Amino acid sequence: MGAVDRCSNSLANQTLKVMNPVKKYCAKEVSSLDKYRLGKEIKRWRKKRGMTQNELSKDICHQSEISRIEHGEVYPSIDLLQLFSSKLKVPVSYFFKVLIYDDFANKKTIVDRLFELSKRKKYDAILNCIVHEQDDCSGYGDYSKILSWHYWLAMYRLNKVDGLTCITELKLLLLDKTPSVIYLHLDYFIKNSIANIFAEQNKIREGARLYKEIIQYDSFEEKFVKLKIKALYNFSKLLFQREEYVLSIQHIDHAIMLSIRLDHMALLGQLYYQKAECMERLNDSNDQIAALYQKAYVFFDLLHLDFYRQIIVYKKYNYLNDRINTAD
Repeated sequence: MGAVDRCSNSLANQTLKVMNPVKKYCAKEVSSLDKYRLGKEIKRWRKKRGMTQNELSKDICHQSEISRIEHGEVYPSIDLLQLFSSKLKVPVSYFFKVLIYDDFANKKTIVDRLFELSKRKKYDAILNCIVHEQDDCSGYGDYSKILSWHYWLAMYRLNKVDGLTCITELKLLLLDKTPSVIYLHLDYFIKNSIANIFAEQNKIREGARLYKEIIQYDSFEEKFVKLKIKALYNFSKLLFQREEYVLSIQHIDHAIMLSIRLDHMALLGQLYYQKAECMERLNDSNDQIAALYQKAYVFFDLLHLDFYRQIIVYKKYNYLNDRINTAD
């Protein structure tokens, strides 16, 4: 395994351990940063569950107490934290780990860097980053899990392991069901990676099953909604391959709606292009198809997606005459 041996330790046998969390929590010196971090996590999970402060506080404490905790003004008692955990359906150990991770912010910064490198397809840089971090992940179950996820994806993208090996290693990471302190909904991001590899290997049924899991999961957290948009787009492409054009359009429209609601333009060009291709197969109105391709071209141009812009000009020029002439 090389770079992440000490981090993942084959991760089939990895178990996230928090030694005597209550004792550790009580012995820890209280700081304003700890209070703020814990309050932020409680608020994040409350919103994830679609609960108001009044709903969380019902039969537990006064609503104003929830407000003070979420703003980092006070610590909840151990008993109160256990009641919150039960109501939010989050293991109480999760909240203890939020307190125990003294360098939480630093870990989060490194994780964000890995995501940015992945977005830019800088896979060698990802491996270098992981090599530097491997000695500093002892005791951080979810941090190790994130490093291992990026490690195996980078190895696959660099053709250093095959698709089956990558999928197997990523599935092993999913055996640990503990919610990630560092990255909310981590398992769904890993599932999306597995689905993408299945799709690339032309294993349509396996990929579709995982995309559906992501699409059907309900969360309004921004990063997850962006992931859902990607899953909807990728699933629509699988439906297109299966010649299920009407169903493909339904999923594309869902993705477009979420993108507009979130003011997230990253995939709008691809979504309009995909919808236009479906409508071509359904022999819909040429005017409607042209309007969609022209929208796609605008977003490719706006976001400087030159690769996609060249494709649409080469393949769909007859639908773009007016748009290209106007731009000139």
